[in-house]
Amino acid sequence: MNTQAIEVAGSAGAAETAGADVTVVRAKGWNGWIGAVILAVAHVAVALVSLSDQSPTFDEPFHLFSGYALLTQGNTRLMPENGWLPQVVCALPLLAMPVRLPPADHPTWQNSDMVVLTYGFLYVMGNPLRAMVFAGQCAAGVFAAAAILIVDGISRRIWGPTGGILSAAVAAASPTMLAHAGRMTSDMAIAAFLMPAVWLLWRAIRQPSPGRIAVSILAITAALLSKMSGLVILPLALILAFIFVLMPRPWTWRCGAKQWIVRGLVSRIGHMLVLTLIHVVLVIVLLHIILALHPVEPAVLAHAQHNESWDKLVNATSLSGRTLTWVRDHHLVPHDYLYGIAKILFYSARRSAFFLGQWSLHGWTWFYPYAFLAKTGIGELIMLLTACVCAVTAMTRMLRQGSRAWMTRADELLPLLVMFVLYGLLAIRSNLNIGHRYILPMYPVMFVLIGGLTAMTGRWRRPVRAIAAGGLLVLVVESIAIWPHDLAFFNQLVGGPRRGYRQLVDSSLDWGQDLPALVKWIERHRVDPVIGPNPNVFLAYFGTGDPKAYGYMGYQFDSYPYLLPDRLPDPLQPGIYCISATMLQSVYLGRASGEWTSKHEQSYQRLLEEVKRYQGASSLEPTRSRISGDGTQPRWVDVCRLFNDFRLARLNAMLRQREPDDRVGYSILIYRLSRDDVIRAQFGPVPIAP
Repeated sequence: MNTQAIEVAGSAGAAETAGADVTVVRAKGWNGWIGAVILAVAHVAVALVSLSDQSPTFDEPFHLFSGYALLTQGNTRLMPENGWLPQVVCALPLLAMPVRLPPADHPTWQNSDMVVLTYGFLYVMGNPLRAMVFAGQCAAGVFAAAAILIVDGISRRIWGPTGGILSAAVAAASPTMLAHAGRMTSDMAIAAFLMPAVWLLWRAIRQPSPGRIAVSILAITAALLSKMSGLVILPLALILAFIFVLMPRPWTWRCGAKQWIVRGLVSRIGHMLVLTLIHVVLVIVLLHIILALHPVEPAVLAHAQHNESWDKLVNATSLSGRTLTWVRDHHLVPHDYLYGIAKILFYSARRSAFFLGQWSLHGWTWFYPYAFLAKTGIGELIMLLTACVCAVTAMTRMLRQGSRAWMTRADELLPLLVMFVLYGLLAIRSNLNIGHRYILPMYPVMFVLIGGLTAMTGRWRRPVRAIAAGGLLVLVVESIAIWPHDLAFFNQLVGGPRRGYRQLVDSSLDWGQDLPALVKWIERHRVDPVIGPNPNVFLAYFGTGDPKAYGYMGYQFDSYPYLLPDRLPDPLQPGIYCISATMLQSVYLGRASGEWTSKHEQSYQRLLEEVKRYQGASSLEPTRSRISGDGTQPRWVDVCRLFNDFRLARLNAMLRQREPDDRVGYSILIYRLSRDDVIRAQFGPVPIAP
């Protein structure tokens, strides 16, 4: 790297360096970019190797199936709430594979039943399951590579190539990034595109030109099509526009060789309204065009509906409901996209969640701050804290000395800081506390801020760079230690991944990814050192994968969502119990969810008596009909499912009082239960919350 060309940061290239604590080293050539590309490729390769021996996480099959249906049928109704761009990208490799969809006359197409359709697509139609999943994950790796290259590019712009390569290195080594790289979900896509959308919008605001406006519009559209959380760009745009209008400096519009200088508050407001209108109109036009480009299969879509009605999702009397209905009635936004917004708003209002031994439907203020501190590497936290201290120290000194060099850098950092703060505040206010992944878009901003450690000069240069090197080394060690279970990463400040299941579950730890590892564990324990040879194995699994497709041959006594046959529950016996962490915490067990209470106990006892009557019947089907009261099946089916949930919740209440005997990938907990344990779990006393 050529380090002879040294200048102060920023596009203006301000020359004031006297007394400054910060400079930027700008190198000529492509060596910095080559390093970033190598890091991005290595990052994706490492992630894909770990995914090759895991089952797809809870959401991945839905994205893969919905994307393939969208590409081949133009069906935008299956999962409009989760971003069409990642769905399409993940499904692209399937176009070259011998893949079949469920029959067009299958009734579940009409009500867009994603669970049934996706299960049939992966496990019933004879499609090559593992080849499809891995191909989709390879395609999804594009978003992780893009995120690292974008981090490098923006950091390079602000701090120079050394800062860019440090930011890219931290991003590539981050357990959070590795956990989601290659996953067929929308999380990495929005993490890749939200930050550049905000940054490019700010550049278009600062100095509008046709080129900058066009790039900004494309980036915003990509963010909006990546995930519904991309809508955060709307309040961000308003805040950035307000800040810029109030800035006391001329505003220059450029078009080719011509330029116009806008002065005065009223003129600035008028021009900002014009710029806003251009963005809004063209983004909406792009959304309509993109969502209308796909082929349509009339046989499938002629009578297709969304899986839930508009009236159920939208409260017509609320402000948000009236706004959504008005937008729908005036066809301002594609209907399926608007439906996705309505669905997100509806389900984010109340969602069962677990956090540090507590259960709630409305979330906690400290959920996401804790998730950030617990699931971010110690090396990352050290570097971020040091970067913040250095930035404040450097800018304070430059201000005191009257230097203007800080203004250019502050101008570049402003949109990123606004995004980081606003996104964090919105996350804190959110009731949707089900996964650390929801704050993934904040991480690229953090990586860019860490890049500033390379720009320190003067007496602080050596200790700061030593901290940067040490922090990066610690981060690499943390990533190596947790690989290939990056999704289960918790730093040692909170006890590490072995204690994770007592803090956060769902997609922060247990997302259905460890079925292959479970099967291998069972194979190794066919002769268990405690229970003996060929022990009974029971599984309570949280995920959408079919355990039998991965070689699991034991009992599956509960699951989410329901993939069990409609039959009487298997009796519990002494043996090995494999329970997903999310199931252990009874997060999604319907009426049996949460801490075990006296009300739960009463419901369980009633269900137990009813199931005993079913099991004691000499002629099962007539007895089912007689007990149900109206001769229909749904009554006994519902009773069996409810009993499964309450029985598992009661067992969980007992098991949470002890440490697991073993773990599979940190997400599936292993318990060895004796006959006395099984009897106590079903019939004996269990801890009851007051």
